[in-house]
Amino acid sequence: MAHTAFSSRAWGLALAPLFTLNFPLHALAQASAEAAKPESVTVTGRYEAPPAQMAGFGEVPLARTPLQVTSINTTALRDLGIDTLGEITKLDASKRASQLDRSSVRTDGSRAIRYEQSFATPWLAATWQFSPETMAYASWGQGVETDVTPNRPRYLNPGEPLPALKSTQTEVGLKHDSKTLGWGLTVFDIQRPVAADFGNCDGDRTCSRQLDGYARHRGVEANADTRWGAWSLRGSAMWLQARREGSATASLNGLVPDNVAQRSLRLMAAHQLAALPGLTLQAQLSHEGPRSVLPDNSLQVASWTTTSLSARYSLKAVGAEWLLRAGVDNVFDRRAWQETPYQYGHSYLYPLAPRTWRASLQVNL
Repeated sequence: MAHTAFSSRAWGLALAPLFTLNFPLHALAQASAEAAKPESVTVTGRYEAPPAQMAGFGEVPLARTPLQVTSINTTALRDLGIDTLGEITKLDASKRASQLDRSSVRTDGSRAIRYEQSFATPWLAATWQFSPETMAYASWGQGVETDVTPNRPRYLNPGEPLPALKSTQTEVGLKHDSKTLGWGLTVFDIQRPVAADFGNCDGDRTCSRQLDGYARHRGVEANADTRWGAWSLRGSAMWLQARREGSATASLNGLVPDNVAQRSLRLMAAHQLAALPGLTLQAQLSHEGPRSVLPDNSLQVASWTTTSLSARYSLKAVGAEWLLRAGVDNVFDRRAWQETPYQYGHSYLYPLAPRTWRASLQVNL
């Protein structure tokens, strides 16, 4: 089994000038700014199965044999911040400049890769507060993933990084939150670049890795929660229309991208037991729709639904707060494929975790 160990160190600096801004919904909007605040964080981790998320810069496909070790260093600078405050409207804008230095090599010394990239990603958001409980918001931003051609003889461009894959996301929503009822509704549009292999890819120098259009995800997400007495209920649902667009392979355009469930549902109910104060019983239902295994949509895995049960007991004793949690996930031991990523001409199927019992004890001094 392949293993990847990595370390990442990132630091950021927030800068914002003081100024006055006239905004249409305000008589006067006074910009607020914080002093520059350098931040530093070190992350270490170990992953045993592809793909793995590393430092927020996209999926990293891992070779299964021999052992592959990857190191990553990221320097980020948040160089613009605007925060206009008023009775009705708030506007936020930021720009993040990042520098990436990534290297990888197999433990036998072969297929070494190293590359550097730099990019800037802007973000803009606005909120409108209609009442103390109700707010509307809109946002637009960019994100970045990186992709590099494997250093293998079959590629014409082995070890070369592709241009930064910049995705864009636009989101508009409405949110309400009161003492007994909360709900939200969001409409979103995400455009995410796709990298693919071109050529026969069955011999040396017969394959090239290139950008190949993008996947567009447009959808609606709704959530709600309510509380009455000892009961609480929460739920969320998402409907998604995901389609390939702009691919050089015309037959792929209009199809659903692999490993994307176009609907999902989450429901959770909780009850605080009056007979034993501090004890809360919970039940959760999770559902996800079918996913395509192959880019041409010729093979799919079925949708799945699971149920989880849990209990949480809290008490104060010996000068501390004690939290005891116990539960069982996938109560009915549902068997299904949870993830179906397709990479470098190969399909990967990841099973849903079987029935799993868990328990923990937390002590807050």
